[in-house]
Amino acid sequence: MNAQMNDYLKLLYISNNIPRGTYSFDEMRERTYASFISLTYTMFEKTIKHCNKIYQQKNPAIAWTTTLPGGAALHPLEQLTYNATAPQKQALTAPPEHKLLEYYRRVRIASVHLDVSTLQAAELAFANLTQADHQHFQSYVHIYGAPNPPGMLTFQDFKLYTRAIKYYINIVNDVCA
Repeated sequence: MNAQMNDYLKLLYISNNIPRGTYSFDEMRERTYASFISLTYTMFEKTIKHCNKIYQQKNPAIAWTTTLPGGAALHPLEQLTYNATAPQKQALTAPPEHKLLEYYRRVRIASVHLDVSTLQAAELAFANLTQADHQHFQSYVHIYGAPNPPGMLTFQDFKLYTRAIKYYINIVNDVCA
């Protein structure tokens, strides 16, 4: 057709009666990468919820906390770290992967609940990753140039996220065992 990519996409959307598509190939790619993060988070969260149940069964004396005083809800990984013993909490929060998982959780929230505050929270979580954290993630084999800030995600972010989950879930398993 000799058309620019965005014009070609627009023609495809219109000709196939797709109402809310983007005509920007770059925006479509970024949305796709954000959806990879979002879908992966859903599975990770389900796993953490299951681990929380096991932890509670093995530690029935613990009064499991799901909200902070004042009513702020704790997400599943926060629940585990909040209710764990001090050494277990240290094991869960010390690895750089813990901050990375929080960052991608915030990316997931910002991609699903589109508003300024969720995007700012994702940007803050990215800013909380230190230079040492970034260097640690660069040591992962076959991961190049990730993590990236919100709005600039690539497939490398998805690869890094899944690799971090794979590493981190072993720590969670040890805590819940």
